[in-house]
Amino acid sequence: SLMFSVNVHRSPLRFLRLALFALLLASSITASPPVRAAAPIVYVHATASGSGDGSSWANAYPQLSSGLVAATSGQQIWVAAGTYRPTTGTDRAATFTLKDGVAIYGGFAGTETLLTERDWTTNVVTLSGDLLGDDVGWSNYFENSYHVVTGASGATLDGFTITGGYAGGDYLNSQGGGILNSGSSPTLRNLIVHDNRANVDGGGMSNVNSSPTLTNVTFSANDAYYGGGMFNENSSPALTNVTFSANDANISGGGMSNENSSPVLTNVTFSANFARGEIGGGGMYNVASSPVLTTVTFSTNYVESGDGGGMLNVDSSPVLTNVTFSANDAQSGDGGGMLNVNSSPALTNVTFSDNEAFYGGGIHNKNSSPALTTMTISGNTAEIGGGGMFNENSSPTLTDVTLSSNDSSRGGGGMHNFRSDPTLTNVTIISNTTGFGGGGIHNDNSSPILANVTISGNGASDGGGIVNLANSNPVLTNVTISGNGASDGGGMYNDHSSPTLTNVTISGNTVYPGYGGGMYNENSHPILTNVTILSNTAFSNGGGIHNQHSRPALLNVTISGNTAFSNGGALYSLGYDSPTLTNVTISGNRAENDGGGLYNNGSNPVLTNVTISGNHADEGGGMTSVSGSSPVLTNVTISGNAAGNGGGLHNQNSHPILTNVTISGNFAGQFGGGLYNTYTSTLVLRNSIIWGNNSGIYNMTGSLPAISFSLVQGSGGSAAWTPSVGSDGGGNLDADPLFVMPVPGAPTLGGNLRLQPGSPALDAGSNTVSNPSLPATDRDGSPRIMNTTVDMGAYERYPRQVWLPLLRR
Repeated sequence: SLMFSVNVHRSPLRFLRLALFALLLASSITASPPVRAAAPIVYVHATASGSGDGSSWANAYPQLSSGLVAATSGQQIWVAAGTYRPTTGTDRAATFTLKDGVAIYGGFAGTETLLTERDWTTNVVTLSGDLLGDDVGWSNYFENSYHVVTGASGATLDGFTITGGYAGGDYLNSQGGGILNSGSSPTLRNLIVHDNRANVDGGGMSNVNSSPTLTNVTFSANDAYYGGGMFNENSSPALTNVTFSANDANISGGGMSNENSSPVLTNVTFSANFARGEIGGGGMYNVASSPVLTTVTFSTNYVESGDGGGMLNVDSSPVLTNVTFSANDAQSGDGGGMLNVNSSPALTNVTFSDNEAFYGGGIHNKNSSPALTTMTISGNTAEIGGGGMFNENSSPTLTDVTLSSNDSSRGGGGMHNFRSDPTLTNVTIISNTTGFGGGGIHNDNSSPILANVTISGNGASDGGGIVNLANSNPVLTNVTISGNGASDGGGMYNDHSSPTLTNVTISGNTVYPGYGGGMYNENSHPILTNVTILSNTAFSNGGGIHNQHSRPALLNVTISGNTAFSNGGALYSLGYDSPTLTNVTISGNRAENDGGGLYNNGSNPVLTNVTISGNHADEGGGMTSVSGSSPVLTNVTISGNAAGNGGGLHNQNSHPILTNVTISGNFAGQFGGGLYNTYTSTLVLRNSIIWGNNSGIYNMTGSLPAISFSLVQGSGGSAAWTPSVGSDGGGNLDADPLFVMPVPGAPTLGGNLRLQPGSPALDAGSNTVSNPSLPATDRDGSPRIMNTTVDMGAYERYPRQVWLPLLRR
């Protein structure tokens, strides 16, 4: 001990200085001698010939395993080119176990002094699990290490090739042939992980309760039962600039398999991965998982007997942005690009192209509700149904999506819905094809909602644009169905279904050789409001619409410019149906045979406030009714139509009832410019006008219309009745009705058939008509009786507003 004395009576400051000096002196005597800090770099070089203590390139450890034992947290291990194995012996449990805080870098030639000087692609460092060095392809691997690398949190591995692992043991030793992370989250960069194998999970890498970070990593030619390239369980790895190629899974997830995991993938490619088993997911398999994918590509992935060539989701909610699925294949399964089962994926800016499957060439949804936004689904193929998309008990939402040039053999070239109710908004469905029904959309017991949708240029056997079967009730609003083609139902085909159409245009569709250029209805009851049916063509019947035992309801509909090469240029109705037409215009249509506007075959349509003008046919320019048809016409104008016989109407063994109808300006080349009645037709005409046709009423073979309170040209009126016109029911006139503008000729759309003041037809009808009773309004929607008695014809006199000049006092 150091002894010193102090005079306490001296200065206190001096005392403090002496005490401090003594303390410092004692410390210098008792402290340990200094230890040299560990070198920041541990060197490994397989051919180094120095001391082997890892202190330099010359004295490098020849084995990486030795360098790992020596390295401590905060150090780096630099590894020169060569092949390194976890052991020089045959212990399969031997592995390169990473260390927390230790960064291992490969890619050195063995002369570098700076980390930036290395080139890991040229100076290849291979970490191999082939302990005997005798692997040839996939042979002789049974003695290989279970895991080439085992991860640790806080560790870094950068610049290596990892190969030859075989996880052929139990539990964790059956996972992660290349890399195993169990409860660890290392940083992995610049790696090539190839030709590793696992008996169960993750041939290339298995992550269990781990969240590693991977950047610029390639997984290729790895093999496992689940997750040939990577398997994740309760894990959330982050992958950036990663490639999965030619990996193989015997059951599911050729590239990657996720269970209860949420990996984040950015700039990742899955190509040519393969899932052999009956589950599938050639590129990726997700179960109870929520991966997030941004700028990812799935291409040429394949499943042999399972589903989801690109991706298979089960009870999962993946989020995909800027992702491409191309040329993936589910050879005998469903969902060439993607299959969703009980899942709700969210897809934005995603493209599905040239994928193939049995059902759902692009996407197949089962009991799922995916949200698809700003997407393209094109060029996909389904052997059975849903070239672009197949929905089964599902309700996907599509917004700003294009389905184009997809194909299926048996329904739904663009989309096939089975017991599904998808919602489509701002969607374009174009140039899709199928050998069965629904070139654009096939609905089977489904009720999708379509708003602002275009369905164009699609082709099918039935329903070139849409087919609705088995109680399908889709709702279409602001939809265009144009340029589609089929054998029947060029635009839409309905069988036992009741679609609702509002603000829809059906134009330029064609059927060959069948029926319904615009729409075909069989045992169906569609509702059409504010619909335009324009320039459609049927090489048989029903250029615009073909009805067979159907009751469509048309309100505010225009049917114009359609052509039937047989009967019914605008509408053909067959059987015991009763279509209802209200505020409908049927103009400029053509039938090569009969019924330029309408053809009724044993049918009972109800027409109210309808215009039939400028249509053309061989017989019945405006309308033909045959085989016991009983059409009911109220507030109807039939003008400017042309035919060989029956320029306005042709009735054959039929029983139409006409109330407040105007027939004018029609033309017949032979008989009946206004009406042509044959085979005991019993037409009832009341409160109507037949005037200004090139000939009036022609009756033959027992036909005799019953006419009352009507103005009929050439009849002589009730005062001087001409019996050949029909039977006089009283109140009939034969005088110029004074139309505002007579129809100039036929076929034409011109003329104004409203009545001028002083017309003999004013207040000249009967207020007591029944079955049907007098309408409440006229063709214009104005009140029907203005004075005390109804006017004749489709238009009631209505007081016009008179403007008087403003007078000064």
